[in-house]
Amino acid sequence: MAITCYIDEAGCPGKLPAANSEVQPFLVIAALALRSEDVGAFTHEVVRLKQGYLSALTPGCGPASLSFEIKGCALRAQLRQAGTAETPAHRLLDGTFEVLRRFDARVCAQVTPKPAGQAFDGRATYASSMLRLACGFDAWLGEQNAQGLMIADFREPSLNELMSRPIRDAKFGASDALPRLLDVPVFGHSQSHAGLQVADWMASSLIFAAASARHATQLRGHPHLHVNDRAIAKRYRKRLKARLGPCGNATHEGPSPGTYDLALLLR
Repeated sequence: MAITCYIDEAGCPGKLPAANSEVQPFLVIAALALRSEDVGAFTHEVVRLKQGYLSALTPGCGPASLSFEIKGCALRAQLRQAGTAETPAHRLLDGTFEVLRRFDARVCAQVTPKPAGQAFDGRATYASSMLRLACGFDAWLGEQNAQGLMIADFREPSLNELMSRPIRDAKFGASDALPRLLDVPVFGHSQSHAGLQVADWMASSLIFAAASARHATQLRGHPHLHVNDRAIAKRYRKRLKARLGPCGNATHEGPSPGTYDLALLLR
C-alpha cells in the first residue's frame, strides 16, 4: 500500500516584532495523508464540494474546477464574520470532514506560536516542522506496512530546497532514517492537487483559528486574532480529533522550543 501526504502552511516565517504587530503570530505546517489509490476519487469529491460552495455564493455559476482555488484564509474570514450562523464556508468544511471520514484521511500539523519581540528563525522552524512531520509519517507508514510520498506546496526553488534539506539528509545520510519514505518531498502547485487545497483549508481556516483561541490571552488585541475563533475551534475540535493522524507526533528537537503538534492543540 502507498500513502500520499500533502503539506501546506498557514502564517508566515517572519518574526513577530510585538504582540500587536501586523505580522501573523503563528506558523502552522499542516499535513493531509490518504491512500494513494484514493487520490482520484478524493479529487472528484473535493471538486463536488467546491461546486456546492460556489453555487451557494453565486446561484447559476458555471462548473467548478480543480484549478479554481478556494483559499483557507477566505473561509476563515467567512467563519469569523458569521460567528455561529451557518454559511457556505461551514457547509463546505462540514462536507470536507465527511469526505475525509469516508476515505479515512488523516490530518496532522505542527504549530509554532512566535515569541513577541524576540528573534525567530522562521525558515529553520519551517524546515524543522517538515522533518518532524516526515519522521512521524515514516513511523506511521511502518505501522501500516506501507510506503509513502510527501507533496508540499511549491514556493520557490531555493526555499523548496531549504525546506526539504533536513529530510534529504535524514533519508540519504550514512543510514536511511526514513526507510518507508520513497523520496524527499516533491513540490506541487496547489491548483493541481486537491490534497494541497484541503491541507490549506485545514491549516488556514481551522488550525490557525484554534491556535488563535488557545493563545488569545497572550496576544490580546492582535489584528490577526478574532473573537469568534473560539466558536470555530469549538465547532470543529471533535471532527479534527477524529481525523487526527500520528504523523505529527514525532519527538524531534527543533530550533523553536514552542512548537507543538495538533494533538496538543486539540486537548
